[in-house]
Amino acid sequence: MTVAPLAGIISSYSSLAIPIAWLIMRPVRTNPIFRLLLIYSISEFLGDRIPEIIGPSGTATRVLSFSFTIIEYTLFTLFFYHFFQRKGNQRWVMVGSAIFLVTLILELEKFGFLHYSRFNAGMAVMLVISYSFLLFHEWLMDDPMEMIYEKVDFWITLGCLVYLSGSFFFFISVGKRWEQNWMLHSICNLIKNILFTIAIVQFFPGTAAPKKTF
Repeated sequence: MTVAPLAGIISSYSSLAIPIAWLIMRPVRTNPIFRLLLIYSISEFLGDRIPEIIGPSGTATRVLSFSFTIIEYTLFTLFFYHFFQRKGNQRWVMVGSAIFLVTLILELEKFGFLHYSRFNAGMAVMLVISYSFLLFHEWLMDDPMEMIYEKVDFWITLGCLVYLSGSFFFFISVGKRWEQNWMLHSICNLIKNILFTIAIVQFFPGTAAPKKTF
């Protein structure tokens, strides 16, 4: 087995680290953030396994890719909507989501579900990256001395930022260029799942509560 397929397998199965950590560490399960993490990891894992079950099918692959783009954007957006404390930033999430929804509808009317839209995938990536930078800006403006690495929000935001910025060209490429970007995407996906798992470990009941430095 060559390096690229092995990296893809490790990257794909790394999503299981999130529910495993969720079961072992037992974070506050009423917290919507951890529920979203669990839903996301299961959706990601199933999205990788379903094509293996149904066999090679270009149509099914395109439909799954289209569907997972929507699911992934929705879950990431819900993360940031919960993270933001400023109403203005939350409004930008709503405006960005409205823009994404409009372009999605236009693409559906023109091409249907069988067309993988690089434009929608790229827009989803850019919107979530903008939410990430906006959240870092909010933290710096509200309390520049705060230890943000003690926040669960920080590890999830960092995971989204590394994953989406590193995989941007993978999402908007096709053919040989898609294959060339596969390795980098697998590595970024693995890092993202590690960072998401750290977020759960960070909220382990035995861990001291985050403290602010003034």
